[in-house]
Parts: sequence; structure tokens; C-alpha cells
Amino acid sequence: MKNVYTFLAALLFFEVSGQEIKLVKDLTPGSESSDISILYSGSDKILLSNVFLGADEILLSDGSEEGTKVLIPASQGESFGKVIETKEGFLHLFTKQNNVTYVYEINLEEESITPIKTLMLKYSLSDCIYTKEKYIISSESYLYFYDVKSGFNSEIGSYGLNILGFCEYKEEVYFIVGSSGKFDLYKTNGTKAGTKVVKNLADSFTTQTKSIYFTELNGKLLFGVVNAFELDSEGMWVSDGTEEGTIQLVNMSLDENYAKGKTKAILGDKLYFVGKEHGGDISDIKIYETDGTISGTKKIEDGESIVDPGHLVAYRGELYFHNSYEKRIYKIEESKYKEVYDNSYLMLTYDNGVECGEELTTFDDRLYSTGVSSANGIELWESGTESNDIKQYDIVSGATGSKPEQLTSTGKLLFFTATTAATGRELYVFDPNKSAVHKLIPEDIIIIPNPATDRITLPGHLAGGDMEVMTARGEVITNRRLVKKEMDVSSLTPGVYFVRIKHANKIYQTRFIKI
Repeated sequence: MKNVYTFLAALLFFEVSGQEIKLVKDLTPGSESSDISILYSGSDKILLSNVFLGADEILLSDGSEEGTKVLIPASQGESFGKVIETKEGFLHLFTKQNNVTYVYEINLEEESITPIKTLMLKYSLSDCIYTKEKYIISSESYLYFYDVKSGFNSEIGSYGLNILGFCEYKEEVYFIVGSSGKFDLYKTNGTKAGTKVVKNLADSFTTQTKSIYFTELNGKLLFGVVNAFELDSEGMWVSDGTEEGTIQLVNMSLDENYAKGKTKAILGDKLYFVGKEHGGDISDIKIYETDGTISGTKKIEDGESIVDPGHLVAYRGELYFHNSYEKRIYKIEESKYKEVYDNSYLMLTYDNGVECGEELTTFDDRLYSTGVSSANGIELWESGTESNDIKQYDIVSGATGSKPEQLTSTGKLLFFTATTAATGRELYVFDPNKSAVHKLIPEDIIIIPNPATDRITLPGHLAGGDMEVMTARGEVITNRRLVKKEMDVSSLTPGVYFVRIKHANKIYQTRFIKI
């Protein structure tokens, strides 16, 4: 069997023609690498930063050299703080310089940037959240309110030692406060009087608490507490906004990448996440699933020796992930692990001499991953939906490889960073419309009502198709089979959403506004 897989991998080897993948721009001319971070993707553009002379150079790119423009030069000495999409085609960019925070508005269509506010905070900007043209901002233990429309801003107050995480839920903003004596869940309406403790989660707090990541699921607020120590407060929690309705689902050590979104995914009515029981080692790191209840929270185990899973991706109604230890790709079917051996998807396994890397994402109705082989090093791999459909994009010839990272989709383009001897690590773009490979061209559909508040209705003939709902930033929030033409959107945060449905070998797409 091993020889069969090896033969198929060699037979299906695909070398990029030079048209599909190209260097966007050598931001640091010569062989010196750029220090690039992709900050935002959407509207067929990305916002990125490049550390230059100790400060952040902020750029906007449409994937072409001439369309890659500097919005904020590094000479201004500012560092990236946060980027938030406020409405379709507009971003707010927060930069910081010591305790001064600058707020800019970016018009993606006009590719323009306008300064709109300078905020004087107690310390440097920590985090912020946008809701109804207003911001709640944290600066270490200090909380601030900023009204974009009027320009008014004020200090709400100081809370504990540190403020962690933000999420809008039931028209209020929730966050965690850690102090020397306790660890609390708070909520605020933007005023001092309206900022209250929901529940004390623990009677001890350590500054080694790394992150809090909120997720709304099934009308409830789920949040994961990631800590460097095995404390009682660590693990997965759920809240309905009340003290009695805030409970710990499971006490465990969450994976450190949870807050980055790499080890969590929502599929249907369940949240999947990675962690281990306290006291366990790397072999005890498993995938868990929860529907927001204690009885519905469990570890996925069926006898398979899955070690250190990561990069959870919802794709075509199933959950895919890579096994960091064995360098293989698996999927979950009916709460059981299944190794992807049947050539229907990625063949990145030891059996064909290719190990899957640390990147796994969906783009253009296909799966993309980094793969490692002795002949070609670390390169970009793509899988299709038909049997034996797998391709490698050999950006750097030979065994060195280009080591792609930060695979980021705008919907029409796939951006990533890659390394060559000539340019060092720089920004690259993949355009499937320029590929010789056959691609399905999406057809536009109409949904009603649009804008919508509670429900949307899709064309009835698409029932039974595989549906994805994405935010304007490309984050998949729903991936499931479309059973009926009506869809409940009442729990979605107001904003722009994209819908893609594959049905009868065709792809249909649309977008709607949730108000």
C-alpha cells in the first residue's frame, strides 16, 4: 500500500507555472527578510504590518506590486494595536506610541486613511471592541469608553490587575478581570454604574493567565481561560449573563494557540477545542467538543493514538485537523477520528513521504496546507474534492522549500509569506483564476430579507447542499448541510456576512447584512 501512495504522489506532482503564485512586493529589498504580519483580510485586500527600524510600517495590498501601498510609514514610530471592521469597506486602525493611541479610518475602496482620534490612556493600548459606533477600550487594568460619532471619550474606571478579552453578548460587553485576590467575569454598558461583576470565577489569579477567548454558541457565551499554571479557573466556561448561569464546563489545560483561533472551530451546533487534563503530557492532548452544556462536553476518544492535534478547520461539513506529532491530517466523523488515507483529500502522510506542516486552511472550496518532503522541503499543497486530486506548488526548487506561513484568504486571493534566497521572507499571493486547474465559477443568488434581523430565506432548490457562512474577514462561523431554505441569524453580531453553498457540482454565493 505504501508504494501505491508514493506512486500516486509522484504522478500527481504539480509545479506552479509562475502565473498562479507570485511575489507581491519585496518590502525589504535584497535578500534580507521582511517581518510581516497579516492583520486583516477582506474586500479582496489585506492590511499588513512590516516591522522596520523598530516600528510598524502599515500597508494595504490588493495582491499586485503597484497596488501595495504604505498607509503609515515606519518613520512615524507607531506600533500596531488593533484593526476592526466597522462597516463594509471601512476599517478602524488603532496604533500606539507609549501611552498615546491613534485611531485611523481606512476606506478600502478608495485606499485612503484618515486620522480621526488621539486617545490619552493610562498605559499602552491593550485591547478594544466596537459596538454600535462606540468602543470599549482596555489599557492594562483601566477601562475606557469612546463614542466615534461624537468624539467623546472618558475613563470608566480601574479594575483589578489586568483586563482580559472582550465580547459583545446580549447588547453588553463582557470581559475578565484578574486581581491579586480573585478572578471575575464582568459586563459593561459603557458607564461606570453599568459596569458590574457577573460572577467570581476563582479566588486566586496569576499574571501568567495568558488569554481569554470568547465564543457565542447556541445563544450562550463560551469562554476559554488559558493559563501557564494548572489552576481551578482554567478551562472552558459558559454563561447566560447571570451569576447562576455562569458555570465551568470542564477544568483542563487549554492549548496556548486557542486564543489565536488555531485550535478551535465551530461546526454545526458544537465548538471543538484542543486541551489536556491537568497533569497530562503531550500524549494526553486531545480534541474536545461542547454544545455549551456539561453533559454535552466531552473528549473525543475512540482508541486512536492522536497526539497533539492542531489547526482545526471546518470543511464541507466535516472537521479536519493536523496531528502535529505524526505530521498527518485527520478528520472527525461521528465523534471519531478518521485518518485521511483514501486519496479523496490531502495525502500528507508518512506513506507518501510527505509530512503535513503547521498550516491548514480552506480557500476557493479547497483545502490548503504546508507539506514537508525530502525532495522539495516545505511547500504549499492543495487538495481538491475528487479522488486523487492533490497538487504541490514548488515555489523554490530543490529540497530547501519556501516554508509558507500565514495562509490568509480574502475570498478571491490567498496571501501568505514565503522565503527565497533572493528576497528572504516576503509576501506572496495565489490567484486561482489564473490557474490552469479547473475551478468552479460561483453563481450569485438572492436571499430575503436583506438586511435581516432574525431569519433569511435561501433558494429552495439548494436544500441538501453544503453551506458555509463567513464573516467579512473570512472566518467561517457556520459549516453544515443546508436542510431547509430558512436560516436563523438572530444570534449573529451585526455586520456583513458571506454565504457559499455547493450543490450538485455547482457553487452558489451571496452576502447579507445582519442588523
